[in-house]
Amino acid sequence: MIRYLLTTLFFFVTFLSKAQEISDTIANLQEKIKSTKSRNEKIQSMLTLAELQYDRDFAMSKELLADAFNLIGEKKDSASQKQLAYAYVVGGVIKRREGLYPKALENYLKAKRIYNDFNDEQNVSDVLHNMAMVYRYQKEHQKAIDLYKKSIAVKESLNDIHGIGAGYNMMGISYRHIKKLDSALVFYNKAKSLF
Repeated sequence: MIRYLLTTLFFFVTFLSKAQEISDTIANLQEKIKSTKSRNEKIQSMLTLAELQYDRDFAMSKELLADAFNLIGEKKDSASQKQLAYAYVVGGVIKRREGLYPKALENYLKAKRIYNDFNDEQNVSDVLHNMAMVYRYQKEHQKAIDLYKKSIAVKESLNDIHGIGAGYNMMGISYRHIKKLDSALVFYNKAKSLF
C-alpha cells in the first residue's frame, strides 16, 4: 500500500513539475513576443507558442499563427522561408485538428516544398509523417501507411530513433484499422523495441 502511494505521489509530483515547466515556458515566450525587437525572434516565439497552445488555448494558436504569417509577409530570405515552412506546419496541425483535411494537406505540401528547397530532410520526414496522420484521420489508411514508410526511410538515414518509433507505432494503428492485425503487431513491436 505504501509503495502504491509513493508511486502515485511520484507521478503526481512529476506531472505538476512538468505542467509548471510548460507554464513557465509559455510565460517566457509571451514576454519575448512583447519585448523583443528582433522580427525573427518574435516570429519564432510566436510559432513555438502556437504549438504549445494547441491543447491549452486553440484560439490563441490560430491567432499567433495569423500574426506570424503577417510578420513573415512576402520575405524571400532563407530565414523567412524557413519560418514560413514552420508556419505552414503549425497551420497544418491546426487545420487537421479542425477537421479541415484538404487545407491541412495544402499547408503540409507548401512546407514540404520549402524544406525540399533547403534539403532539410529531417523536416521533410516530419511533414510526411504529419501528412500520413491526415490520411489516417480520413480513414485512408493505405495512403497513410505509404507516407509513414517514406518518412521512416528518411528518419532511418538520419538515425532519428524517436521518429522511427513514432512512425512504426502510427503504421501499427493504420494496419489495425484495416484489420491487418499481424502487420499491426509487427509494427507495434518494432516501435516498442525502440522506446
